[in-house]
Amino acid sequence: TIAKVQGKFSAQFAHGGLFLDATQGGRTSIDVISVLGQVTKTLQANISAGHNWIPMTDMSAGKYIIRVRQGSFSQVLRVEIK
Repeated sequence: TIAKVQGKFSAQFAHGGLFLDATQGGRTSIDVISVLGQVTKTLQANISAGHNWIPMTDMSAGKYIIRVRQGSFSQVLRVEIK
């Protein structure tokens, strides 16, 4: 399943990972939230401006919300892993 968000990030979840195209680099926080509202995983990454790949292959089947934050900017993706 592919989901996209727009803004400072162009994010796409596919092939077991998160592709991030960022307009600026910096410390980025990624939260994976279950449909029950529980944060099941939190990642911290320093990404660069441009294309970035963050593997997330250890996620179980289900529906999730992935929140990507950098500074005061935040975007949300909805994904389903089958």
